[in-house]
Amino acid sequence: MATSSTAPEEIKPRRRVAKGPKRPQYMAHGELDKVMMMFTALLAEFSAMRDRLATYESLAAAGRPITTAEVDAYTLTESEQTLREARREALLKRVFRVLLEELEEAQLALSQRDLEKVLSEDNTSLKDAVSADE
Repeated sequence: MATSSTAPEEIKPRRRVAKGPKRPQYMAHGELDKVMMMFTALLAEFSAMRDRLATYESLAAAGRPITTAEVDAYTLTESEQTLREARREALLKRVFRVLLEELEEAQLALSQRDLEKVLSEDNTSLKDAVSADE
């Protein structure tokens, strides 16, 4: 008598990338954009590995066994969470410093240009208000 066995359906992992012909492009050259996406993905993996290492260190300091189950079940204290967020923020600022500086310079130039535009415009109502006050 033959037994019928059915294999469970295989679950395919979902893709975590933008699809379609209109992918967002942030840099001037498409190849540079791809490199930045790969770099950002690596940075995320590095950050996760760093957090995991901190969990191993916390478990070891507490004298708890270091197993995958213990690491996965570990709950951060509020101070550990705050410390990790600060480390992550500092890492992002160091890594993306050049881009952040360029962004700040562009924003400053834009705001200065807007200010110059406002000051150079012929604002008759503003001039009338100033004349009336004199």
